[in-house]
Amino acid sequence: MPQKHSDECIIRSFDPYLKGELFDPSLIYYGFNSSKCLTSRIKAIVDASKNNSVLHIGCADHPPLIEAKISSNTWLHKLLTDNSRYCLGIDLSEEGLDKCRDLGYHNVELVDILDPNSSIPLPSNGIYDFAILGEILEHVPDPCLFLGKLRSKLLEKCKKLLITVPNSVYYKNFIYALSCKECINSDHRYYFSPNTISKILCDAGYHDISIKFVSGRVPRFNIPKNFFSSRFPMLRETLVVTATL
Repeated sequence: MPQKHSDECIIRSFDPYLKGELFDPSLIYYGFNSSKCLTSRIKAIVDASKNNSVLHIGCADHPPLIEAKISSNTWLHKLLTDNSRYCLGIDLSEEGLDKCRDLGYHNVELVDILDPNSSIPLPSNGIYDFAILGEILEHVPDPCLFLGKLRSKLLEKCKKLLITVPNSVYYKNFIYALSCKECINSDHRYYFSPNTISKILCDAGYHDISIKFVSGRVPRFNIPKNFFSSRFPMLRETLVVTATL
């Protein structure tokens, strides 16, 4: 059973259900986030990166949107660069990396993280505190295979993985379902629940998994919505998940 700890749900990899040692077709997990503190996905990532060394995977984002996101202070690579002790961004998009450099962000490199022949420059102490995978896993055809290959690549080069994924029980999904509708990002292949993302990470070899429920965007002054999200944190938009390699 997960352990309640502050505003996180801690799910240990030795949990026999995650490892498949026990089976229950109606297993109920308890101890999920009960914090009334409402924060955004970006703030949660930036807070974790403060004074740490981070490898930002998929740093370029969508090139046409970068300048607008810098203006609104929501471009993640800028925020990680400003707040971390050391930040390297890697991406497969040459166009995106060129845009980053044109805007003055030269801490980026063209690297295929899953290419066994590729090398990752390391910080001065030889190891990253976090590898950050924001809003990527839901686009990947086989997330378990991807995470396993990623772990093999980063093992002994990084302490923890931090990922964000869409929450399957986000309250707006239910609102649309009442009208027999689904609102989607057309490139998404998956939603995740706390248990399913933990199961995938466990299968891929990660352990000491913790989960926070956060808003996808910066919370706005919307009293009914904020009250609802504060009262029922498990219905928030995004899961922020950390796991040890």
